[in-house]
Amino acid sequence: MVVKGNAGENNGKDGALEFLVPTLKVTLSSINFHHLRIFWFISENSEATADAIKNVKVEIYRKQITLMPAKA
Repeated sequence: MVVKGNAGENNGKDGALEFLVPTLKVTLSSINFHHLRIFWFISENSEATADAIKNVKVEIYRKQITLMPAKA
């Protein structure tokens, strides 16, 4: 989105962050993001080797966040 210049108002997406039990088969709760847009990101400096996981810092904009509690 950001790299291709598609960070405008019309490019918002919906998404969710789910909290799972250790078996990864049941969702405890989730946070739903509405009209989510990435507007800035940068690769963080690290002393990692070439085959290590790289870290990226991302700043987002969102219009609404909804917390979905665990189902009883």
